[in-house]
Amino acid sequence: MTQLQRLQNRSETGWAELAEVIELMQTLADPQGDKNARIRSAFSLGAAARQEALPVLIEQLITEPDFFVRETLTWAVVRMGAAVLPALLPLLEHADPAVRLQVVHTLSKLSEPRATAALLLAVQDPDAEVARRAVFALGQLGSSEALGGLIAVLGQPSAQHRQSLNTALVQVGSAAVPALIEALDQPSALVRAQAADILGLIGSGEAVPALADLLGDGDWEVRFAALSALGQLAGQAAQRALSLAVQDPDARLRAVAIRLLADAERAPSRQLA
Repeated sequence: MTQLQRLQNRSETGWAELAEVIELMQTLADPQGDKNARIRSAFSLGAAARQEALPVLIEQLITEPDFFVRETLTWAVVRMGAAVLPALLPLLEHADPAVRLQVVHTLSKLSEPRATAALLLAVQDPDAEVARRAVFALGQLGSSEALGGLIAVLGQPSAQHRQSLNTALVQVGSAAVPALIEALDQPSALVRAQAADILGLIGSGEAVPALADLLGDGDWEVRFAALSALGQLAGQAAQRALSLAVQDPDARLRAVAIRLLADAERAPSRQLA
């Protein structure tokens, strides 16, 4: 028996309101219907937070071909709060990556901490876009519980994926600093460089000694990332490290160090230790 049939069989008060909900769901589920009517139906059901409509909303969410209708459906599902998790989370194992992507997108809007474990698994999804969106969703949570899973995917070859991870770990903030400092010792140059980039974005002075050590790294990109990160950090320790980089044998890195030191001198508030 479908959700619509179950609602039609209910015997309780409020039939006028119930009839309206049923009509909205029928409009929403009509594949031949006008897309604007589907948008209005999804909006009305979401605005009223009609929990009984949730199965229909989710079914339509993962099958709806129109982008604008899907976005309205996403909004409507998110309006239901944590009650959506039992229906949404199993869909992260759906065979169709488009369905998994839509679910992760919806979870990123929901920002529900109880979805953390499922999103950590989705970070390893075989579809690159699903995995990237899962990283973004974890960043929206800003949870330290997600930290281990995020650190584990440092150094992805995709620039877009790296950018999403940068954003996610910056949102975690200072809680991510110790793990990022440890990542500076990883064998992968991509991991070391990205960890350095994020430490600069977070702006923690705790990272200065490790970043200064990285100025002697054998990989040019890593040295550049460490130098750039130090340029974003306040304090005399960071400036001393930049001063040492002025002696770097690579002319390009020397030029960057000189420019960063000049920038620091033009910002008196950054002279604080």
